[in-house]
Amino acid sequence: MQNKSKAHIIPRNQIVESMKNVDFSDLKMPMVCVYNKPFDFPDKIIARVFDAVESAATNICAVYDTLKDCREDIAAAGFSICVPRSGNDDMCIVESYMK
Repeated sequence: MQNKSKAHIIPRNQIVESMKNVDFSDLKMPMVCVYNKPFDFPDKIIARVFDAVESAATNICAVYDTLKDCREDIAAAGFSICVPRSGNDDMCIVESYMK
């Protein structure tokens, strides 16, 4: 088994009720990535918080039943720039958002 540094270990998911409840002040460039049925939530839409400057995921995520609900919550949290999934992204990724 490989020895991974702490920088590569992401703690267990911290699920929030809404992206509006997240304090993004510690992130240099907060970003939210939307996933459709990822392996850890196979029947849900998930929004995960990233720090785009560090290219690092956080453990913060929100769970939704529909993409519409997810998009509305992300917009209500102040994210307005939608970046479509690129061809290199994981197939579960729908889109990402920046402020």
